[in-house]
Amino acid sequence: MSVLIELALGNEPNVISVNDPVTIVGDIHGQLYDLLKILSLVDLLDKSSIGEHKVIFLGDYVDRGLESLQVVTLLMALKI
Repeated sequence: MSVLIELALGNEPNVISVNDPVTIVGDIHGQLYDLLKILSLVDLLDKSSIGEHKVIFLGDYVDRGLESLQVVTLLMALKI
């Protein structure tokens, strides 16, 4: 898992500049189906729109939901 995190976050700075359009998403808490709904609303799962729209996730990806592992894996895969 640490290799996956290193690939996704590598040398990224703590503060980044993002141009619009951007969607800011709060806590997900391991809710996979909520994450999929959010991603479908911004068409991030459509391969032709990748890179056109930025999504910032504020944290709390895992802790309460039953699909916490799936949530973090999907987010890291999208990041890579």
